[in-house]
Amino acid sequence: MDVEKGGFRKFDLFEHSMHINSRVILTAYPDKQGEKVWIGTLTHGIKIFDIRKGDYTDLLRYDPEYAEIMVKDFIQVADTEMWVATESGLYRYNLETAHYTHMTKRKYDPYSLSSNSLHAFCLDREGGVWIGTYSGGVNYYSPL
Repeated sequence: MDVEKGGFRKFDLFEHSMHINSRVILTAYPDKQGEKVWIGTLTHGIKIFDIRKGDYTDLLRYDPEYAEIMVKDFIQVADTEMWVATESGLYRYNLETAHYTHMTKRKYDPYSLSSNSLHAFCLDREGGVWIGTYSGGVNYYSPL
């Protein structure tokens, strides 16, 4: 909402993206510092919107098999780490190094994710993360 004019402002988050086949935004999540909003899209992965600059950066558009990433949710679990729930597993993104770890279901490992189709995060009081999946129930990650 534009405070001065009393209305909404539009930002085109696909303005300088390549190969636009969909403009669907599925989720938005502000970082803890209040400087950026993480945007999850249907086919364009992650977009990080810089509130002060009014511009965005594309991040992680394709998974390791070069399939488009569908982002369902975000959660900042620490000052330096953002988790991303996607249809192709969990991405743990280090905000300081700009590196990520991609975690997926491992068929015979009972301690891995139960599904690659992740839909929702919830952080509890103890710092544990609950992960809602499409077909694998609920997963729990304990930081201890």
